[in-house]
Amino acid sequence: MPRVSLVGNGHGGSQDYATLSLWAAAEFGIDYGSRIEAQCLGDCGANTTLNGSNPYPPLITTLSVQYDGTNHLSLALLKSLNLQTPVTLSDMRVQEVNSFVASLTPNALSDNSLIERNYITHSNASGVDAVTLAGSCPNTVFRNNILNGGVNGIDFGFNFVLNCENTTVFNATGDGLEGSGSNGTQTNCFSFNNAVNDYFSVTSVNCASEDLTGSSGLTGYTSSELVDFANGDYRTKATSTLATAGQGGTFIGAFLEASSGLTASITESGPSFTEQISATLSKAIQASITELGPSFTESISTNLSANITGSIGESGPAFTESISATLSTLTIQGNITESGPSFTDSISVDVQASLGLSASITELGPSFTESVQASLDKAIEANISEYGPSFTDSISISLTSEIDASIGEYGPSFIEGLSAKIPVKISVNAKNTIKVKRSANTVKIKRKSNILRVK
Repeated sequence: MPRVSLVGNGHGGSQDYATLSLWAAAEFGIDYGSRIEAQCLGDCGANTTLNGSNPYPPLITTLSVQYDGTNHLSLALLKSLNLQTPVTLSDMRVQEVNSFVASLTPNALSDNSLIERNYITHSNASGVDAVTLAGSCPNTVFRNNILNGGVNGIDFGFNFVLNCENTTVFNATGDGLEGSGSNGTQTNCFSFNNAVNDYFSVTSVNCASEDLTGSSGLTGYTSSELVDFANGDYRTKATSTLATAGQGGTFIGAFLEASSGLTASITESGPSFTEQISATLSKAIQASITELGPSFTESISTNLSANITGSIGESGPAFTESISATLSTLTIQGNITESGPSFTDSISVDVQASLGLSASITELGPSFTESVQASLDKAIEANISEYGPSFTDSISISLTSEIDASIGEYGPSFIEGLSAKIPVKISVNAKNTIKVKRSANTVKIKRKSNILRVK
């Protein structure tokens, strides 16, 4: 489990640290066996510099709030952040501490960061940017961010690389996105209402602009493409042409209007190489993939704060089928059912809620790998059932509460494993080993590893 600290003055006196700087000074560099998290509320301090090494990239986020393009005033506040170590920075409001420093400054030491769903703003007063890139960050993910103001919304510098995805930039007194030399590729961005250029000397793919600097065919767009720009709703309208003008038919801008959830499906009767449904949203998603012919990859993945129901069903051969989710509230129900051969079936979930996980894999044909995995702090019910040969069946769980798990089959199998890491003790005899043999069945309990193996 992550080591969680409450940071900022918005916790009603229950905070662990008043500022992010104090949190970093106390928690950075210590190996707790998992990542450290700063769950922030209110004002979290000014002139923060994060540096040093950590076993796992720390998470900095607003407690129980996900930025969706409409609620930036609900986000925890950081006044000027200088990144010199990899972090995950999400769902935060970042602004300048004064007019002489950038709101956010990543440098090369912070590469491999994840910076997403943030509202980053600057008042423009003295020639400083909202985001100033102080070194190349080619492996950093920078997506779904709003950049408001600054002399430039983002200044890449000379040959410093950062690849921005689905970023909305406006109100700069200079350029929205200003580059020099080779600065990476900017994809699905929307830049408008900037005093000089919406894009200057940057490589853009499917990027929209108000002036003529956007991608071909994506110029002349204004704030009217957003739901309610004047009142801080910066989502791209579902009815806008930008809603499907992004790369691969995705949307342009940081967020997309979605008032009643997402229902998506893929159906086919011929061969296919890749089928995928993915979503980042704040409403329920119902997604399914159904096919009657061979396929190489089928997946449903989502990052959301509401329910997900996902299923994959097929009657032909497949190589990979998976359902994965990271969510913070409610439950996930996932299942994979097939009647033909498959190489990999998996359901994986990371749940941080008070409810459980129900997951199952059922098949009628041969398979090579089937697994159900979960890391959570509540009960899990998981099972794998099959009626044909299999090479590997496994259920693995790390939790602190009850577990009900089973593997059942009616055909030959090579490996079946059921393992759990739980806070209990296993008692054995003085020899530290119990062996029971009957035909091909063996039970072993070893004290050193506390492992139960059944063959």
